[in-house]
Amino acid sequence: MRRKKEVWFIPEYIPQNTPFMMGIIKFVVQEWPKLGLGNKVHQYFTWFEKDLGKMCYVRREFDAEARYLSGKMLNDPDWAIRAIAGIEKTSKLFFGTARRFRNLPFRKMSNPQMIAAWRRPMRWHLLSHGVGASVSWHADANGERVTKALLKIIESRVKARKLDSEPAVIFSLLSSPTKESALKKEEKGLLYLAAKKAGRKQLAAHARKYEWLNYQYKGPAFDFQYFENRFGALKPAQANRILKEMETRDIETEKRKKKILKSLELDSYELKLIRMAQEMVFIKDFRKEALYHGTYCYEPFFREVGRRFSLSLDQVRAMDYWEIVEALKTRKVDVDELNRRLEFVVVFATPASLNYYTGNSGKNILKKITWEKTRQKRSNEFTGTCAYPGKVRGKVRIINVPEDMVKMKKGDILVAHNTNPNLVLAMKLAGALVSGAGGLTCHTAIVARELRTPSIVGIAGIDKILKDGDRVEVDANRGIVRRI
Repeated sequence: MRRKKEVWFIPEYIPQNTPFMMGIIKFVVQEWPKLGLGNKVHQYFTWFEKDLGKMCYVRREFDAEARYLSGKMLNDPDWAIRAIAGIEKTSKLFFGTARRFRNLPFRKMSNPQMIAAWRRPMRWHLLSHGVGASVSWHADANGERVTKALLKIIESRVKARKLDSEPAVIFSLLSSPTKESALKKEEKGLLYLAAKKAGRKQLAAHARKYEWLNYQYKGPAFDFQYFENRFGALKPAQANRILKEMETRDIETEKRKKKILKSLELDSYELKLIRMAQEMVFIKDFRKEALYHGTYCYEPFFREVGRRFSLSLDQVRAMDYWEIVEALKTRKVDVDELNRRLEFVVVFATPASLNYYTGNSGKNILKKITWEKTRQKRSNEFTGTCAYPGKVRGKVRIINVPEDMVKMKKGDILVAHNTNPNLVLAMKLAGALVSGAGGLTCHTAIVARELRTPSIVGIAGIDKILKDGDRVEVDANRGIVRRI
C-alpha cells in the first residue's frame, strides 16, 4: 500500500542564524540512534533565508520521537537525570575549551595548527549542542508531553489534598532550578561591584567575563558602555538593597518549595520527576549559554580564516565546521557557493547524508513539501501554560527580532513566537511575557522565572493572532490571555 505524502511543519524559528549552525542538525538523524536517544527521525532540514532559520520536521516523525523521549524520561527519571548530568559535563568542557581557544595567537599559527586547535572546542560543541537538544527540547517541544504529565500529577495531588492553589502556579515554582543562570550571576556580580564602589578596572573585568551574553550566533557582544551605563545608574546603598532582596527572595522561594512539597506528599518517583524538571530547565539554559559563549569565542578564529581567504565574517560563517577544516587543508574556498548560502539554503539531513541546496535546487525542494495546515481560531481568549504566575493588563507588542525592541515600553505585554537572548532587554521592560513556543524549557519560560515576570507559553500562533496595540489581560495563574 502506498504511504500518503509526508506532512512537514516548523516547530522553531531561529532569527539571526547562520549556515555554520545548521550542520549540527545531522546529530538528530545520524547520532541519536547510536546514543539510545531514539531513531524516529529519518529526514530533517533547516531552511535558511537571510538570517532566519526554520527547523523543518515531518510531523509524524517529530511526534514519534517526542513520544519516545518523553516516555523514556517519565518512565525512568533516573535515566533522564543521568543524561542531563552528561550534557552538563560536556557543556562545561565546551565553556572551558572555547575560552582557551579564543585567546590563541591565530595570526601566528600555521594551517595545520589552526585545524588541530579548531577540533578541540568543536568536539564538545557537537556533544553539548547535538545531544543536548534531545531531553532539554525535543522531548517537551510542540506538545509539552513532559510538562503536561507533571502538571497532571500535581493537579491530582492538589485535588486529593484539597489545597487552595493553582496547579500551574505550583508547577512553575517546583520546576524552577536551584542552580543560577549566567544572566542571574551577571546581574548579581554587577550589583556587588556597585555596592562595593568598585573601580573601572574591576568593571572592565566584569564586562569581559559577561560580554558574550548577548552574542547568540553572530553577535555583536555587549560593549563596555552597556555595563558602564548600568553600573553608573546604581548607587551603592541601592545595589546593596537589591542584592539583599534577591537573596531573601531566593531563600523564601526554597522555603515555599519545601512547604509545597510537604503538603503534596509526593512519593519517591514523583519527587524524582520534580528534580528531573528542575534539571531540564537548568540544562536547556546552560547548554544554550555554552553555545552562545562558544560562537562568541569562535569570532577571532573566523576572522583569521577570513583574512587567509579574503572572506568576510559572514562568508566564513556560511561554511560548516568540517568545511573550514577542508579549506585550511586544501587552501581552496568556493566563494560563490558561500554567497548563495547567505541568501538562501536548505540543509537536508538523512541517516546517510547531509546536503546543502542553494538557489533553484533548494527552492525546488520546498515546492515539493506538503506543509501542515494551521488554523487560527477566532476568539478573544487563548489558553496556554503558566511559566510564572501573576495577573496583569497592558498593550501587546510583537517582538520577534531585536529590531522590534524599539516598540517596547515599560509594562507592555511582550508577545513572541519564542524569545532569545537578544530580546532580554525588551523582556526586562515587559509587564508579562507570552509565547507561541511552549514547555517548561522554552526560553520565554526560563527567563520569566529569572525575572519573576508573569508569563504564559505554548499558545500556538499567538504572535500572528494578536497585533501591536491590542489590549489584553494576562492571567498567568490560570494560563489565559484575554483580549480586553
